[in-house]
Amino acid sequence: MEKRKVPASVLLNQLWERKPFSTIGINFIVSAIIVAILVFIIFFANKETYETYDYQKINKDGAATKAVIVDIEKSDIVFNGEVVYILTYKYNANRKVITDRFKTSTSDGNTPLFKIGQEIEIKYLRNQSLIQNSKPFVFSPLYIIIILSVFLVLGIIFLLIALLPSLRDYKLYKLGIVKEAEIISLQVEANIRSNGPMVIYRSGLQRIIVHYFF
Repeated sequence: MEKRKVPASVLLNQLWERKPFSTIGINFIVSAIIVAILVFIIFFANKETYETYDYQKINKDGAATKAVIVDIEKSDIVFNGEVVYILTYKYNANRKVITDRFKTSTSDGNTPLFKIGQEIEIKYLRNQSLIQNSKPFVFSPLYIIIILSVFLVLGIIFLLIALLPSLRDYKLYKLGIVKEAEIISLQVEANIRSNGPMVIYRSGLQRIIVHYFF
């Protein structure tokens, strides 16, 4: 079987001809990858130190003490109808005054339940702390991952619908048996159906369909 040199551009042209499946598949896959990179940069690469704390371990093994709130910052995040606040507080531990931060969605409308100068109970463990009886706000990328996974899977499915027949034709160009044939008709139509052998060319917006026999 003779193996001919067929440029990769032939495969790309075949893939491009199978629109809209090829374009939808590529757009879905590329969009999912780009959004995933942006999510990683925004929510993971730029995390504050206090957002990486192991709150479960602190709550389990940490020592209890009191702290005083010195600042309350209102964030731009609204979760389940509640405004997310970043609380800054100070406490004494190991003969040092330590300043830490805690992000929570505990609020009453637009008014935080905490006040500057308020004394609160916290737990700390190796310079990491949390406010007791308050749920820390930790962003979960689960929903975004699910949506991106759906787009990625759909993109792969659409791309495969276009890619598999393109690979079949590309393999035929490389490994198919070359024979002489006689053209028996030549038509330029938008749509045509035929049960006999035929090859389809494209010129601009038209398909040129050649019927032949050998």
